[in-house]
Amino acid sequence: MAAAKFISEPIKVIAYMDGMKMTVIRFKWNETVYNVSKMVNKWKVPMGDNMTTHYIVECPKQDVSCELALDHTDLKWILVTYSGLR
Repeated sequence: MAAAKFISEPIKVIAYMDGMKMTVIRFKWNETVYNVSKMVNKWKVPMGDNMTTHYIVECPKQDVSCELALDHTDLKWILVTYSGLR
């Protein structure tokens, strides 16, 4: 796996909610749509009164693994890191 590049840019995300479980389906960054085939990991980070949930996802069609983060206060997503799968 290639070294992760720190990005920290806003993205648009399509996700599916089933009760309290969220599954990321795809996201758009720099005019490219990334189809998520697997959610590898997730964790929550408390930030004062706020919470951010981070997701590691794999997009084999684009040959990348990414860390996405959702800010629970404003419900905005960012692409945190980006790396190649190979």
